[in-house]
Amino acid sequence: MLYPDAEKHIDEILKILEKCPEPYKQKCFEVLLQGYVTYQIKNMVGEEKYPEVKKPIIEGAMRETQIPTEILHRFKTFAKRLEVGFDKIERLFDFTTDPFIYQPFTPPGTTAAEKVRSIALILAAKTYLMTGSWNADWKEVKSLCVDHNCYSATNHLTSLQKGKSSLFKTVETGEAIFLTPDGTMQAEAIIKALAEAE
Repeated sequence: MLYPDAEKHIDEILKILEKCPEPYKQKCFEVLLQGYVTYQIKNMVGEEKYPEVKKPIIEGAMRETQIPTEILHRFKTFAKRLEVGFDKIERLFDFTTDPFIYQPFTPPGTTAAEKVRSIALILAAKTYLMTGSWNADWKEVKSLCVDHNCYSATNHLTSLQKGKSSLFKTVETGEAIFLTPDGTMQAEAIIKALAEAE
């Protein structure tokens, strides 16, 4: 006999079907019968054993990047241009949020005004990596300056305007802060220093 004790098990299935509501009896029978057949086949054939797959010796060799695919190329070319390892650039950011943010860092500068300008440059680099445009969002700069204890309601705009013409093309309250070519070079230098400090 193909399935041992099949009659006994079919009788059990039929007893269970008596408890099912009429519209579901056919489906119940199919599910129960399929379960029985699957169980029997598994017992007859036994568990299949698959060969053990060895893990790579080099830790992290198979690790995927967390960088979204649509901006991955920009990250790679940025790292290459800065002559910094791609993984070091990636470690500067937290990709568990959307949009991604920087991991905790200490902005360069000895005065609050220098730190404010550095933060604007650092955020412009992030915007570049996201969009290809070298600019920083005013609100994000202000928020990060508050986090780094270098925000002053009376001097925030003044601190940024000191970098106008040399680092920033425009500095207006509430507007995006666009970088000059020298500002872009300075932003890249800061990112390189942060990446290499990791």
